[in-house]
Amino acid sequence: MKGVYYRVGGFRGQPIDRTERVHVDTGTVVVTNRHIYFAGPIKALRVPYAKIVSFQTFSDGIGIIRDAVSAKPQIFVTGDGWFTYNLVTNLAHFEATGTPTFAARSHTFGGGRFPALDEALRALTETFKPTIEPRGEVDD
Repeated sequence: MKGVYYRVGGFRGQPIDRTERVHVDTGTVVVTNRHIYFAGPIKALRVPYAKIVSFQTFSDGIGIIRDAVSAKPQIFVTGDGWFTYNLVTNLAHFEATGTPTFAARSHTFGGGRFPALDEALRALTETFKPTIEPRGEVDD
């Protein structure tokens, strides 16, 4: 028969499941009390804490997973993963609840062995106490 083809057998592909880190851009990471910003020559993004599902710490940076349909981990290499992790998780908690996480902890660092750090922690606790001020209309 001319024009009719029947194929017996064939190739049956197997999916390859592989995870790898791909360098996308080099730039500046800015952490605020509401968002994580990244700005580079190729890519720029803003991630609100409310859209972050989880944080992951690495020795040299932090990973976040966003609340999205195709959520892929985004990793920011900062040089000090533990510091960055503590900073963004505490700021995310502060954004969500209005109270800093360190306010509920003891006011001594290392059992009082570091008085300068104890004083700095007390000062931070006093600085970040939530205050609510009534807003009125501005008269011209």
